[in-house]
Parts: sequence; structure tokens; C-alpha cells
Amino acid sequence: MSDTKARQRVRSKDGVRVGAHHDGHLHSQSKKQNKEQYSGKGALVQTVLLGIVFFFLSSYLVTDTWLWGYSGKYSNWRRWIPGGGYGFFSGKDASRAYTTGCFQTHLTHDLRGLTPAQLADIDGWANFYRNHAKYYKVGTVILDPIDPLSPLPVDCRAPSQPKPAS
Repeated sequence: MSDTKARQRVRSKDGVRVGAHHDGHLHSQSKKQNKEQYSGKGALVQTVLLGIVFFFLSSYLVTDTWLWGYSGKYSNWRRWIPGGGYGFFSGKDASRAYTTGCFQTHLTHDLRGLTPAQLADIDGWANFYRNHAKYYKVGTVILDPIDPLSPLPVDCRAPSQPKPAS
């Protein structure tokens, strides 16, 4: 039997296709079944669109911005990765270095030995970022306790000890 004779299709008046396969089985597919198949895609598109609308509306209700407070104008994640301009600050408390300006040896949370003015400077800096509308907390740095008997961090601007003569 040739392929054209193996499957013959006839369309009846009600839009139902009836075909006789070479094994004698009948199949039918109505326009109604086609509509059900496409209505699933429509429901998916509708669900995605409603999800997008929900995302933006909930962002506006929570943060008063449409994009959850994101402002691409000043956001530059490359600054904070290793090798970036501020990468050495990432994942550590560098409070001492902030107030002393000594970034070689003071990248630590050890505040012992600082003056009251330096401690007030650190508090002002922390309060600025804690209460600022555009800056938000992204994590917590877990710090090891400072041994009170350990020596103070070495000041990088202090004169170095002369080498002993040999």
C-alpha cells in the first residue's frame, strides 16, 4: 500500500477530521481540542505577565521604588570583587584602617589603642551607612575575638626600627 492510500483524511461538516490508518484505527481531532491545546499556552503567558506586574507592584509598596531600591547609576559590583578598587574591604571589618588610613596593617576590627576622636569617627561612619536610604545590608562579617593580651596592630606610618649592625 502506498503512503497516500495508507492514511486518508476526510473532513466532515462539524469540523472533525476522521482518518483511517493502514491498521484500521480511527483518529479524530476537533477544533475544540486545538483550542484547549492553545489555551494552556495562553494561561502560561497570562501567569508570567501577572508575575511581572506583581514583582514591580510589590517592589513599589515595600521600597517606594520600582526595582527594589536598585539604582544602576552608582552600582558597580566590579569595585567589590578581588582586584577591584574596594576589593580588599570585602568580607572583613576594616574599621581601624578607615580611621587611621593605614591600609597595610590595620585591616582589622581591633579598635584598641584608638583615640576617642577616632572611635567617634568610626561610629559616625557606621551610623551614616546604617541609616542611609540607598545603602543596605548585604551580610554579616563573623569576627574572631581579639585577645586582650595580643600586641596592638603595627602602625604603617611609624618609623621603622633600624636594622642591627652586623
